Amino acid sequence: MEFRDTFSSLIDKNNQIYHISKFHYLRASLEGSAAVVIKSIELSDSKYPIAWRLFCDRFDNKRLLIQNHVASLFNIEPMTRESSVNLKRLIDQVNKNLRSLEFLGEPIDHWDTLLIYIITQKFDVKTFRVWENTKVISLKTSQ
Repeated sequence: MEFRDTFSSLIDKNNQIYHISKFHYLRASLEGSAAVVIKSIELSDSKYPIAWRLFCDRFDNKRLLIQNHVASLFNIEPMTRESSVNLKRLIDQVNKNLRSLEFLGEPIDHWDTLLIYIITQKFDVKTFRVWENTKVISLKTSQ
């Protein structure tokens, strides 16, 4: 959605850019499964609106977007060793997907238990041990 909105405002809605140039920009900007959607369309001025519509139709599917963000949460690469850089990467990936899910209307405010489980399973052994010790200390001080 972010790509679509940015591309739309900078390229698609810009009347000073010819359709053939828009098509070139679109092809150059896409990778993987997104690129495959328009790969077979002939590169011509008249085909750009078709390519843009196909791209938008394919990726403007709320259910599919939600599934992809949930899958991304489960598929975050585990930390292999204790590192602030790795921990920051993990947090950034979780936050990115949660913001997207919230934007799509998902009730993420009530996912605490599930998210804690998913995230802690991505910790390296040492970080997980520190996490568990922090929980034990927190329980003792609250009693």
